[in-house]
Order: sequence, then structure tokens, then C-alpha cells
Amino acid sequence: MSNILLSSRAFKTTAITDAFHNLLIHSANNAPSITVIVNSVKEGKMHPKIIELQQRLKQLGFNDVTLLDVLHDDLSAIGATKIRIYPHFDQHIQLDPQLATKLRHWEIVKNQTITRLTNQEALLIENDRVIKL
Repeated sequence: MSNILLSSRAFKTTAITDAFHNLLIHSANNAPSITVIVNSVKEGKMHPKIIELQQRLKQLGFNDVTLLDVLHDDLSAIGATKIRIYPHFDQHIQLDPQLATKLRHWEIVKNQTITRLTNQEALLIENDRVIKL
């Protein structure tokens, strides 16, 4: 089984878009559905980038687009991955210069790894293999 984890800027690079289209081809027999995780504090599901992404996905044939807000919805039910991800790392490190140190401390204490993603990146997950795009 393969999953792709995208931010609201999902189709930012050719590699991400190509990986997404490859997943579409391999899941042609399944009813297309997708879940978008929203982490915008201010606008939530009404963030302009989220609305734009939702419309783009519907144009690609995904009639079942679910939006999950990390602040208001229960995300444990989606079971997308066991991988810990920190999106928008490139932007957040500018706001908090200690962010890398804080994340590393958490990783040591919890004995887990956090994959840091910039706005230009996505993850392709094939079974237990993780590929940063």
C-alpha cells in the first residue's frame, strides 16, 4: 500500500505532482478518496490554500475529499502513517530559532524521529519505506 502526505501547497514541485499522479494510476480500481490535514490556526478549513487544494483535487477526480483540522478534529482515526512529521519547518524555524533544538530534544526524550518538511517537500510512503520528495 502507498500513501502520499501533502501539505496545502501540494503540487509545488514536479516530483511531488508526478508521485501523486503515479499513485492515481496504481489506485485506478479503487474509489478515489483523499484526506487533507489542515493545521492553519487562524482560518482552519477555510484557509484559501486549503480551499484551492480541495478544488484542485476534485478536478483530478477525487469526489470524496475530507478535511481534518488538527485543532478541532480527531486525527487518530485516519491511520495514515506512524511517522512523525513537522510540516513548514523552513518557515517555523525563522519564527523560532530554537525550534531545531526543541525538536531534537523531543526526539531524544521520546526515542523517536521527526521528519522535517519544508513547503517544497512531501512524503511518499510505500509500506514501511519513506521517500522525501
